[in-house]
Amino acid sequence: MRATCAVAALSCALLFVACGTNARRKHVQGPPQRVTDTVNAFQHDLHTRDWTDLCEQVFSAAARAQAGGGSCPDFVRNGAAGLRGERIRIRSIDVHAGKASAAVMTTAEGQAPVAETIDLVLEGGRYRISALAR
Repeated sequence: MRATCAVAALSCALLFVACGTNARRKHVQGPPQRVTDTVNAFQHDLHTRDWTDLCEQVFSAAARAQAGGGSCPDFVRNGAAGLRGERIRIRSIDVHAGKASAAVMTTAEGQAPVAETIDLVLEGGRYRISALAR
């Protein structure tokens, strides 16, 4: 059941989640900066349509498996097909015991802004996205 919810959340998020960078950068270091780096990598890969990098470098192993494993790039490509003028802004970051969450505001052309949460896990020394939208 949880895997089904995660896949549904991933699909929904890809319809709304966006790219672009948050122009306001505070001097953040340590885990919050690493979370920010991952969210920025996610934004960049959506913007450049680099589905392979997004699946292999940004998603956690569990998120990648839930998005079709080896078919993850195709799954993400299909989910993001209609996105235009995408943007994501980090509102806050919470880091705790190898996990993190980023409260974000997403926008895309023709869509109202949506407040969402991106969940991340520490995997291989990096924070990777484990779930989108909740």
